[in-house]
Amino acid sequence: AQNEAKKEIAAICAAPKILADYGILDSRKATSHSSVRDKLPSPSDMTLVSDENITTSQGLGTAVEFSLALVERLKDKTTAQEIADSIHFTQLP
Repeated sequence: AQNEAKKEIAAICAAPKILADYGILDSRKATSHSSVRDKLPSPSDMTLVSDENITTSQGLGTAVEFSLALVERLKDKTTAQEIADSIHFTQLP
């Protein structure tokens, strides 16, 4: 129902496989933990992927980036940057 209504859906670690199992990722790029990535219809090696209303990420090591991406999608980029600054988050090169 969330997907049909085009509402935001987020999944991290192995959870994107569940979205794939239900056909939600059939026409979208996504990423996940390496242990299940080959089960996705259009897997990506990127740490974070947003495609239409779906945001996916690889796992615990990408949780801050994932969270900030969700803040940006649900609120705005300024708020996401303020949060990143407040926790001294900087992406590694």
